Amino acid sequence: MTGFVYAIGNSERVKIGYSADPASRFVKIKSDSGHDCEIIGIIPATVEQEREAHSLLREYRLHGEWFRREGAVAVFCDMLPAAPVRVRPILFGKEPACPLQAYRKDNGLTLEALAAKFGVQKAAVWKWERSKPPADKVLDIEAETKISRHVLRPDVFGDAP
Repeated sequence: MTGFVYAIGNSERVKIGYSADPASRFVKIKSDSGHDCEIIGIIPATVEQEREAHSLLREYRLHGEWFRREGAVAVFCDMLPAAPVRVRPILFGKEPACPLQAYRKDNGLTLEALAAKFGVQKAAVWKWERSKPPADKVLDIEAETKISRHVLRPDVFGDAP
């Protein structure tokens, strides 16, 4: 099966892995790693190609799929195509149903983290992603996410000018 080889990490360490959905994998890695990290690059590849990369870079291995970002690992990371700003829609060829959900996922935010920004429970954000945010929260959401109020609630604010 073809998926993607990705590099996720920071200036010191990088995880080189394989996934059919690197955007979701990034969220999990960012949550679990305890380090600031970003998607460094993604390339269509196979599991075998990921294993080959691990073998070639073994002298830089820290543990598991984590490597020191130096020498050949740094070169590998520099050679990967930069991850698109909006990974999920590009990978799957369509926009998520809700722009708020796309924003949250693209920025590696959990429901809890986004809810904290708006002073609400995570269940509220979950509901907003599946329907519409309340009109009294739209301007706050727009200020935080830069998603137009006209996109969030065209029924209240009308179509974009």
